[in-house]
Amino acid sequence: ILLNGITWLLEFSSFIILRYTEPDTYRPYKVCGGMCFAWLITLDKMILIAFLMYLILSESPKYLYFLCANIVIVVLWYAVYCVSWNRYRTKHVMKHHTMNNNISGLYL
Repeated sequence: ILLNGITWLLEFSSFIILRYTEPDTYRPYKVCGGMCFAWLITLDKMILIAFLMYLILSESPKYLYFLCANIVIVVLWYAVYCVSWNRYRTKHVMKHHTMNNNISGLYL
């Protein structure tokens, strides 16, 4: 429940952020009522989830250790993923891009 609450908080914050950064993007489902209503339903849910997370953590602090361990694992996994993706990209994608530029230069 605790980790699910964190993902919900991230989803709700991205909902508001995307409304400001990409207002003209096509969305098949749109919240009626404009930005005022979007803020209202988002803040309502964020307050509820934050309160539930507070109740869970205050009841048993061992959940806090579990939460911190999961955050560390996710951050480390993401760092390993980024490093491996950059290595793959520099080896394969850039090499392929260079080959395409050389081939296109032959036809000029």
